Amino acid sequence: TSVDHETDRLNRLVGNLLDASRLQIGALALQPRAASVDEIVEASLRSLGDEAADVVVRIDDGVAEVFVDPTLLERSLANVVSNAVRHGREAPVRVEAGSVGATVHLRVVDRGPGIPVRAREEVLAPFQRFGDTNTADGVGLGLSIAQGFLDAMGGSLLLDDTPGGGLTVTMVLPA
Repeated sequence: TSVDHETDRLNRLVGNLLDASRLQIGALALQPRAASVDEIVEASLRSLGDEAADVVVRIDDGVAEVFVDPTLLERSLANVVSNAVRHGREAPVRVEAGSVGATVHLRVVDRGPGIPVRAREEVLAPFQRFGDTNTADGVGLGLSIAQGFLDAMGGSLLLDDTPGGGLTVTMVLPA
């Protein structure tokens, strides 16, 4: 229902505000362990409910486990997927994973308007949104929190153009 959807959205917003505060003051408690990419992706999409109904998942065979805090990675991925779904237009958002050397690349691919190279650093800052001022569906914390969590876990967040248009967000994770 609409009430359930809005309650979930508000809960995510409050959670993001708390996470941003923890990151800012350095009070993030990490609990890293070996974790399955499949399980983290599944839990992340489940946390988004109907919002992630059309997301297409492709995880390469033999993807190594990642050494992360599974809860923080799940929340990071949910933030990135939520952004992609909100801005994607023509095709379903894709979540892909593959092993690359001693890392695992977890990619979220959309066909939205993309983000120009000159604005990419800006959108990773807290409370920054590219291209609009409507805050009805967020306040510009999703990518900032994802980057902060990934940095804390020894990973990184990369923003690239999607061939044919859109944005590809790659989470580089320790295997």
